[in-house]
Amino acid sequence: MESDLSKVLLPAALLLAACAALAALTHRLRQPLIVGYFLTGVLLGPHGLGWVSEKAQVEGLGELGVVFLLFLLGTELSLERLRPLLKPALVGGSLQIGVTIAAAVAMAFINGWGTYRGLFIGCILSLSSTAIAVKLLAASDQLRSPQGKFSLGVLLFQDLAVVPMMILLPAFSGAVQNPNRALLVAAGKALGFLALSFVAGRWVFPPILAGAARSRSQELFTLTVLALALGMAAISSLFSLSLAMGAFVAGLTLGQSPFSQKILADVLPFRDAFLSLFFVSTGMLLDPRSMADSAVELATLVGLIIALKTLVCAWVGRLLGLPRGMAIQAGLVLSQVGEFSFLLARMGPQSTPEDQRLQQVILSSSVVTMALTPILVRLGTAVSGWLSPPRESPAVGPPAPDPHGENLSDHVVIAGFGPVGQFVAEALRDRGIPFVAIELNPDTVSSFRQKGIPIIYGDARSEVLLDRVAISRARALVVAIPSFEIAGGVVRNVRMRRPGLPIYARAVFSTHLRKLSQAGASFIVHDEREAGRAILRELLVADGRKSAEIEELFERLERTESDPEK
Repeated sequence: MESDLSKVLLPAALLLAACAALAALTHRLRQPLIVGYFLTGVLLGPHGLGWVSEKAQVEGLGELGVVFLLFLLGTELSLERLRPLLKPALVGGSLQIGVTIAAAVAMAFINGWGTYRGLFIGCILSLSSTAIAVKLLAASDQLRSPQGKFSLGVLLFQDLAVVPMMILLPAFSGAVQNPNRALLVAAGKALGFLALSFVAGRWVFPPILAGAARSRSQELFTLTVLALALGMAAISSLFSLSLAMGAFVAGLTLGQSPFSQKILADVLPFRDAFLSLFFVSTGMLLDPRSMADSAVELATLVGLIIALKTLVCAWVGRLLGLPRGMAIQAGLVLSQVGEFSFLLARMGPQSTPEDQRLQQVILSSSVVTMALTPILVRLGTAVSGWLSPPRESPAVGPPAPDPHGENLSDHVVIAGFGPVGQFVAEALRDRGIPFVAIELNPDTVSSFRQKGIPIIYGDARSEVLLDRVAISRARALVVAIPSFEIAGGVVRNVRMRRPGLPIYARAVFSTHLRKLSQAGASFIVHDEREAGRAILRELLVADGRKSAEIEELFERLERTESDPEK
């Protein structure tokens, strides 16, 4: 038992250490971290130093990353978020994938590769990297721009298209004698699993999540979410479906609950850790010697991929009303090959040396397109500025997918929605100042959400939730959380991200004043002190003291209490 476990843990530990080192290097070179993960696989894999021999175990851990990735994708979706993106997703995404696959099939026909290889190559090349594209769009502040919204819609459709591709590609490979029957059976099993998931999401999952949330135990809630996600993924295998599809459906059902934001925050670290191993295991497929031998072919294919995807996406963008420069910019953002393509690549034909050589060229060219994406995004920005003057913009653009952060600016973030947070929110609403609240009590969130209050469930210390409430564009933060451990963590995290943001915090006890000040709070209200002042003021008024005398007394108290240590 111990030796079997070491066969998994030792290569995983080695790979994670190498991932951290190479990811740090690629980050300094301003390249996507995914490139560092691929380099780790190439360096330590069978075509490199050969330090990792248990490749199958690493691939198993990497598959968990894909499970968590699709689970989070499903969690982020809802009817409310899907509706505004229907046009760019359905029209733009379907046209982009369809034209790309058609071009690949035509190329395969010309080269005599066969229809299935063309279909297989087209599916791989039609997908873009959601992780890279969204990260670069956010870094350049383009997520809310017309081209950013169009890109998000296309990426959304691509991610959803992965699931039917995973079902259809094996059916068209010729591995089954009756593809039509296989498709019907697969569709029937998928519908059965969807029906089971609907029942679970409607009547089973909500009370389980609500019970875990009411316990106020972070560990219990996280374990419950992981159990539901992995459990649904395992059940999907009983229906002959992929683990990834089961995870996606589980995320889709849990995403309709009021706990979706906290689920995202809790599962995100697991996804990133395991997903890095997935990219590493894919990098092990790359053979540097083969890349060198086919350098001309590789460069040609990279150029064709970037040109084809840029032109197709730009053409689709123009059809949907984007100005010429913005359409080209969106095309360059989507011109790389995506992470799900490597999942599909493992399903392709590998029976002959020619198949294996072709797969090496495709994988190599995909990694190169990812590495070139930051340069292409900067090029797209320059092209858009030249072709699309600032005054030119489409008349109507789809709203951003997030109902809180993407549509908020110059607002107040309220961490904690107890009596203090509610009092602040009421005053802000009376004065027309926008705000959004974060609260860890699920009953409070449910109650005020029904009243139309912008509030999300979760721990305000989470980086994910801070992004969801657009802390980068907030005018101020109010920390109304009685727990000093949580309040101090919120202040520290936000102060690191926004050094100049005004942060107003409450301290229940005097011992917390100095610590909150050191954490970065701009203004601190001490509960005990404010209660004492209120009582003292009433006593002085009842004693007949004049207002000027009372104010003078409080000014002296202010000077005395100006030192947080006192």
